[in-house]
Amino acid sequence: MKFEIDIIKFLQAGRNSFFDVSFQVITMLGSAVMIVLFVLFLLKFKHRLTLWYALGYGLVLLVITIVKSLAQRQRPFAVSEDVQLIGSISTDFSFPSGHTACATAIAIFMGYFLFDHYKKAGQRILIVVC
Repeated sequence: MKFEIDIIKFLQAGRNSFFDVSFQVITMLGSAVMIVLFVLFLLKFKHRLTLWYALGYGLVLLVITIVKSLAQRQRPFAVSEDVQLIGSISTDFSFPSGHTACATAIAIFMGYFLFDHYKKAGQRILIVVC
């Protein structure tokens, strides 16, 4: 973990309030607020897809919870006093990243929704590339 702590210290050396706020907003994208908004979006357009999304998202949360309990990896600020905490303290383990897994699940389902919605080959290629 020392290598990772060194990377975090390097990144935090260039800290400023703009990036602190920006990354807290990015982190919020994996939060419950965005999940609810996404489900409401799906309910408006695709009821069946909403069910699959809820099941898939629940599976992601279950897998993350199991792997975190098996890995039991401490958060960097709990391991090193040199790491500055930005935002609220999270008490669960750090690996694997719940925010990353949730954001990935949302991106996959949004990609599927868009791919299903747009039928032209050019549009679908653009969706896959993005």
